[in-house]
Amino acid sequence: MLAARVLLVAAAILVAAPAQAYNILTVDMGAYWNRLDWQDWGAQEGRGAPGLEGERWYTMVHYEDLAHVNLFDYDVLLVQSGFVDDQVDHAATQALQALQAKKAEIASFVAAGGGLVGTAQPLATNGLQPWGWAPVDLESVGGMHENIVRITNPTHEVMANSTHESLSNWQSSLHGYFSDWDTRLSPLAVQGEHATSADQLVRAVTLAGTYGEHCGRMVYTMQDADYHSYQGIAGARTFLRDAIDWAAGGVCEPVPEPATLALFGLGLAGLGIARRRRS
Repeated sequence: MLAARVLLVAAAILVAAPAQAYNILTVDMGAYWNRLDWQDWGAQEGRGAPGLEGERWYTMVHYEDLAHVNLFDYDVLLVQSGFVDDQVDHAATQALQALQAKKAEIASFVAAGGGLVGTAQPLATNGLQPWGWAPVDLESVGGMHENIVRITNPTHEVMANSTHESLSNWQSSLHGYFSDWDTRLSPLAVQGEHATSADQLVRAVTLAGTYGEHCGRMVYTMQDADYHSYQGIAGARTFLRDAIDWAAGGVCEPVPEPATLALFGLGLAGLGIARRRRS
C-alpha cells in the first residue's frame, strides 16, 4: 500500500499540469493608442469566454497600477511600445521604470512557463537602449524609421502567417534593431531597408526564445505592432496575434532531478514487491 502511494506521488510530479486559461495582461504604457477597444488582436476586453481553448482574453493595467498586479494570474504579459507620440520622440519613461521595478517578478513569471511579448522601445536618437526590465540581456538601437523587413526563420510559429510584405510598409515598419541579445534568443526577422547592404540585413528586428526550466516563451520586436494594429494594418494584427499565441504555449516539465527519479524507481520496485507478495 505504501509503495503504491509513493508511486502515485512520483507520477504526479512527472505528469504535466493541465493547460491554464489563455489570459493576457497588457500594460498601458501611457500612449493614446493603448485602448483595447481600438485594436483587434482576436479578442477584446469584455468579450469571449475566459479559459475557452483558443480564446484570447485581455486585461489592461495602467503602469501606475502594475506593482499591485500578480503576474501569475495570467498566461501572457504583453508590454506595449515604449514611446507615447507619433514621432517616437518621447519615451514612456515612467512606464519603463514601473516595468524595471517589476523585473524580478517578470523573470520568475517567465521561468515558471509564462509568456512574454515586448514591442518597440526606441530612443529618439540612434543610441543604445538596454531593455532593463526583461529577464534576459537585450539591447537595441533606436531612432530610425525603416520600412522593409525580411523574415529569416519562416518556419517559426510566430512567423507562420506573415510574409516579408505583410511585415513591411506600415508607414515605418520598425524603429531600430537589436544590437545585442542573450544566446537563448534567435532572430526571426531582420532589417532589410537596404537590400544591398550586408550590415542592414543582419540587424535583428524580431527575436524569440525560451527562458527557465518550464520553457517560458519570449518574443521581442522593434516593430510597433500594437500602434499599427490601432491603425488597422492587417499585417501588424496578424503578427501580434501569432506572437501572443506562441508565447501562451510555453509550459514544459523540467528534467527530473536524480532524487526524483530515485523516488520514482523506489515506487516501481515497491509496487513489484507488493504484487509478488499477493501472488
